[in-house]
Amino acid sequence: MKRNKLTKLILCMLLMVPVFSFIPVVNASTPEDWGPKPWPWQKGGFPAYFYKKDNGNWIGGWPMLGVGGEWWIPHDEPSWFYMGWQVSDFEIEAGWDPGPAYKFRLFVDGEEIHMQAWARHFKAQTVMFPDGVERTVTSRAWFCFASFDPDFFGVGDHEIRFQFLVKKPYIGSDSNEWRYYANYQDGPGFIMWYGDVGLEWNQIHTLHVY
Repeated sequence: MKRNKLTKLILCMLLMVPVFSFIPVVNASTPEDWGPKPWPWQKGGFPAYFYKKDNGNWIGGWPMLGVGGEWWIPHDEPSWFYMGWQVSDFEIEAGWDPGPAYKFRLFVDGEEIHMQAWARHFKAQTVMFPDGVERTVTSRAWFCFASFDPDFFGVGDHEIRFQFLVKKPYIGSDSNEWRYYANYQDGPGFIMWYGDVGLEWNQIHTLHVY
């Protein structure tokens, strides 16, 4: 893999958990492709410079549900990767989520890439939860981002692996050790939000560079 130095890592933030259901998850894209604006997290969530037209091609994240995603990007344009997690106090108290601490890790062709994190606190937001009940909750979010110079990725295929790890006990696990997050809640709503039951978020995807 041909690589230049990483460009400066920029801090970003994403707002509501329900966006899991409509984040694009396959093709490389730019913010201009993300549908009607403003999306909730664009209202002061991201730094303004994140939306420069030359900020490059998205290569995955937030995290993608499932395995085997693919993206296509040109070698001579900048690119960027993001992932993160948002959880309400209600979800933690109900045992649906272990709560922080969390870890997010990104590997390109087996080499770990440093990401910088942004955290934010949200009060009194009304959310439709995957059990079908609307609740007004307080939540917190963590978001990681890395950007790459043109020609960081050489022409060809590259392995992109990203991991989401948790530490505290929740639902089907009483461990206090770092381990991959896995959804243990059955039902369409929980699967749409959190992935298939038992799916570990240690996932490998392919970046095609031309």
